[in-house]
Amino acid sequence: MKKKEAFQKMFTWIAALGGVVVLAMLLIYAPNGKTEEEDSKIINEKSTAAKESVDMKKLEGVEFFPDEGQEHVPDETRVIYKTSPPTSGRHYARWLPPGMYEEDKALPELLVHNLEHGNVVIYVNRDQLSKDDLVALQKLPLTYSGQWDGVVLVNQKGPFPIVLTAWRAKMALKGYDGKKIDEFLDAFRGRGPEHPVR
Repeated sequence: MKKKEAFQKMFTWIAALGGVVVLAMLLIYAPNGKTEEEDSKIINEKSTAAKESVDMKKLEGVEFFPDEGQEHVPDETRVIYKTSPPTSGRHYARWLPPGMYEEDKALPELLVHNLEHGNVVIYVNRDQLSKDDLVALQKLPLTYSGQWDGVVLVNQKGPFPIVLTAWRAKMALKGYDGKKIDEFLDAFRGRGPEHPVR
């Protein structure tokens, strides 16, 4: 009799544990009860609404791009993006804290996750900027250091001295323009699709 009771208790614990595992899996993989296609549609609608809320006259020169998705890929996976620099797409589960990075430390697959969070990533060609311009740019990650609304600077050779990127948006500048940079930051910082805070 005692063996039977012990077996029943063990079976009850296993069943309860299995139920908890199933519930956890449901919460992880279907947190809102929507399919991946429905989620993608909602994300695109939010991105379109964000685009429409931007005063295009005020932000002349901003380009908008289609959403390339938000899927996480394993580290070491190389993703080919349709825009350069990338503005959305598959990316690593990790991201970079706001700050200034050399190009070899700032992998695109990390930076796209920053964009998804609502960070603005600014690509800077130091050779085409004055010392004062660089000092002004270097203050941005210190001023905007939040996980969901930060600024990341990347030193990168390129045709433009400054290229600002946000989720699905890009603006290239032919020189330092504090007003345009502030307007871009105000329009997009903190408004990524993963966790908008503004």
